[in-house]
Amino acid sequence: MSAPNEEALRELVGFAAYLRLRLFVEVAQHVWGTQRLSDAQRLLKRSIHIAEQEEALVAIGQQRWGMTPGQLMGPFDGSLDSFLLRTQPENWWEGLLRPLVMHGVSRDMIRLLARGLPPAQARLVTSVFADDDDDYKVGVQLIRDAVSSDPRLGARLSLWGRRVVGEAFGIAMDILKKWPELGLLLIKATDDSAPGQLNLKAAMAAGITELSAAHKARMESMGLIP
Repeated sequence: MSAPNEEALRELVGFAAYLRLRLFVEVAQHVWGTQRLSDAQRLLKRSIHIAEQEEALVAIGQQRWGMTPGQLMGPFDGSLDSFLLRTQPENWWEGLLRPLVMHGVSRDMIRLLARGLPPAQARLVTSVFADDDDDYKVGVQLIRDAVSSDPRLGARLSLWGRRVVGEAFGIAMDILKKWPELGLLLIKATDDSAPGQLNLKAAMAAGITELSAAHKARMESMGLIP
């Protein structure tokens, strides 16, 4: 029988790997559609980097627990389906913004949950995302440049971003309820002021506040209104 922290780590690694796998598909399918081949190449590199992150997480599962990718990620299969169904983009720009929101919220959520682990285990997960920012900027720049010359597009994408993040937060909270070990990590990560007193509902509220602040900053960096 595995130690409690080890079980939580395994769930977090599996969840993170599954999120990266779905995000890879989201980014890769928008490589073609840019106005410049240089931007297509940058998006391609971005999707490859996401795939490498997924492989790094899968490697943790294989080396630490002897799990296949299917065993590691299988419990989470389909957990994003309702989110993706409710946020079907109507054009290429909306399709590009959706994975940018997914990327930011999912990465911040994984880092937040990792704070509930012992430091050595937390670093095992967060180190995968240590170099995550630079190539992420290609999508941010594409949207910022587009909305700076088209205010109507900016207004539309601002509304779209609010819808996507609202759905993302909703599915994230559903997942935390469904997988108790992840919920406990959130409680531990947000229970600084009154250790042992926070419940899942209060932890979710604290987590949403933190994730919302980071999302707001990202939207503003793209020239969008949160």
